[in-house]
Amino acid sequence: MVERDKNHPCVIFWSLGNEGGRGQCLEAMADTIKKLDNSRLIYSDTYRELSAIYDEGYLHPSDLKILGEKIKDKPVFMREYLHVMGNSGGNLQEYWDVIYADSSLTGAAIWEWVDQGIAKKKDGSPLKLTAYQNDFNLKSDEYWAYGGDFGDKPNDGNFCIKGLVSSDRKPYPHLILQRSPAVL
Repeated sequence: MVERDKNHPCVIFWSLGNEGGRGQCLEAMADTIKKLDNSRLIYSDTYRELSAIYDEGYLHPSDLKILGEKIKDKPVFMREYLHVMGNSGGNLQEYWDVIYADSSLTGAAIWEWVDQGIAKKKDGSPLKLTAYQNDFNLKSDEYWAYGGDFGDKPNDGNFCIKGLVSSDRKPYPHLILQRSPAVL
């Protein structure tokens, strides 16, 4: 993925994975990433010695403020500060007031940004790759499949269908409600 995406301007750092633990596999990944692209930071939420970014998830805004005052050797980023399900979420202004007030706080990410449905043919036949790999529009004979739709057991059912944008990257109405006045 690093080799494929290293020229994309939207990549700001490389993640070793969410809740990935520690160990020599992560060390090897970090070393390989540095060889392929040394222009970006490496991030790990569970192996802080490898990470150029300090992370905590789901802090209260006042705890985020305290963490920003405490951690001074790395930028602080919350990989998750809001878990969106259905039309939940909102009132993030308190977080952004804290983040904007402290330059060591670099931001936060919403979990889940995008639904993680996978296109599947209605008749069960296999999908074929197209020349347009980033075309997320469903064809008339497809639907967005998720846990259990592939005969997978156990599965999480529709738990991966809870983003601010749908699997075809179209915004849900509650995305508009999440936007900070500074973003508008």
